[in-house]
Amino acid sequence: MTKLKTIFITILATTALIYLLGEYMEVDLGILNGTSETTLYVVQTVMVLATLALIYLSLRLFKFKHVQNDLCDRKEDALTFWGTVRLSLLGLILIGNTLLYYLFDQEPNFGHLAVISLLVMPFVYPSKRRCEAEVTASEQQNENTEIERT
Repeated sequence: MTKLKTIFITILATTALIYLLGEYMEVDLGILNGTSETTLYVVQTVMVLATLALIYLSLRLFKFKHVQNDLCDRKEDALTFWGTVRLSLLGLILIGNTLLYYLFDQEPNFGHLAVISLLVMPFVYPSKRRCEAEVTASEQQNENTEIERT
């Protein structure tokens, strides 16, 4: 759990660092500002689709049968692995959208996507209670599935 909390805090700290560099340190990050409208449209479309897909995937990750079975079998190791995958997906989107916001000279769509990603982060905060609940829920789900088969 401490590894997961470290990853969680690192993601937020990296996002805050990009924000501070772009807003207050007067670092000119807008290197993609002069790109064509087509390039901007394609990047925005890809990021909107990636943001929606990865947020959905990360929130539903522990509901997949393979992940539940892994959580029942390996508990702590599986929780660390799948929790890292979940946080990495969200972190990639959050940091990517924040960085693109400044690289395209504060294009609002990337800012909105970053805020949406940031709003999802509390739902995957790796507290001890949540981690225990994920493992327990997986065990109960597997028991219910075995009962239904008989």
